[in-house]
Amino acid sequence: AYNADPEAVAKTAFALNQNLGVSSDQLSTALAMIARVGKESALPMEKLAPLFPAVAALSAHLGVSGMQGVADAGAILALIRKNVGSEGAATADFRAFMQTLTTGHGRTRFSQSIGLDVEKFINAERDNGRDPVMSVLGLIASIKNPDRRNHVINELFVNEQDQSAVAAVGRQWGQLNEIKTRIAGTQPKMIQEDFDTGFQSTLIRLHLFEDALT
Repeated sequence: AYNADPEAVAKTAFALNQNLGVSSDQLSTALAMIARVGKESALPMEKLAPLFPAVAALSAHLGVSGMQGVADAGAILALIRKNVGSEGAATADFRAFMQTLTTGHGRTRFSQSIGLDVEKFINAERDNGRDPVMSVLGLIASIKNPDRRNHVINELFVNEQDQSAVAAVGRQWGQLNEIKTRIAGTQPKMIQEDFDTGFQSTLIRLHLFEDALT
C-alpha cells in the first residue's frame, strides 16, 4: 500500500467517501481494507487505487454503500483477480457484471430466464440494508448443479467479461465469503506494520537513496 501513488490513493479515498458513504472517521480503515485486497490476490493497492473509483461509482449506483460495501466489493475483486490475467481485467469484469444489471436488455434476460424482476429485487435488497450486488451473485451461486448454473450464467450474461466474473464467484462462493470476512476484519495498523517491514528491505532503502539524490 505504501508504494501506491498518493494521487490515486486520494481519489480512492474520495470515492469511498462520496460514492460509498464512508465517513472521514472510517476512511483509514476503509483504505486498509482496500489494501488487504492485495494480500488476498495479485491486486496490490498500487494497481487497484487508480481503478477503484470507477468501480465505486457503479457500485453506488446499484445501492452498495458503507463499510459492508467496501468489504463486499473488495472480496469480489480479489476473487475475480484470482481467475483472470490482470488487475485491469478484474475491475473490467466486475464492472461489466454490474452494468448488465442496469441495462434494459439485462433486466429482460433476468425476467425471461429465471423469472426475476432484477430491478425490484435490487431495490428491495438495498431498502432492507443488504448489499444488492452480493445478493444477485448469491442467487446465482445458490444453484448447486454446475451445469445448470453455467446455463443460467450463459442465459443472463452475453459477453465474456461479465460471464467470467459471475462464473468465478459461482464456483468459489465459499472462498468469497472467507475473503470478505478477512477484509472486513482489517485494521489500519496493518499498513503501518507492512511499512515497518518493507522499510527494512533493500529495495525500499534503494528508493530512499534515489529520492535523496533527486
